[in-house]
Amino acid sequence: MEAPKSLDENIIYQIGETSKLVHKRVTAIFLERGFDVTVEQFSVLALLWYKEGVKQQDIADGLKRNKTTITRIVENMINRNLIVKVPDQLDKRNKLIYLTQKGKALQKEMVEASGLVYYQTLNNITPKDIEKCLVILKQMIKNLQ
Repeated sequence: MEAPKSLDENIIYQIGETSKLVHKRVTAIFLERGFDVTVEQFSVLALLWYKEGVKQQDIADGLKRNKTTITRIVENMINRNLIVKVPDQLDKRNKLIYLTQKGKALQKEMVEASGLVYYQTLNNITPKDIEKCLVILKQMIKNLQ
């Protein structure tokens, strides 16, 4: 494999730039629409919209983030009344995380807003190219695990 001749030809650099731009755009659209939620908090909400009543470690695993980072995000979300911790009935040592009504109410509008960024990002890219890109990105992830 030949080394890239510039940052423009460096796929790792381009992945990072894409990630930063998507994060920036999602943050901007959330602010435009009055959502007091960070992109990181949105990812926790999105996970909980699919499945509630999970342990904090399950959130960390699901989002591939370290437990310390998730702890900080979860505490901020509890303070904003987006989620609550409830003792696990089967094992009182564990706390399960659930959405509040406020957290549930954000789903439709926030998914719609983030969806706009998703479609903007993939505009003019064929489904076949997206599929090929996903295969390549998944292989890159596998190479690094």
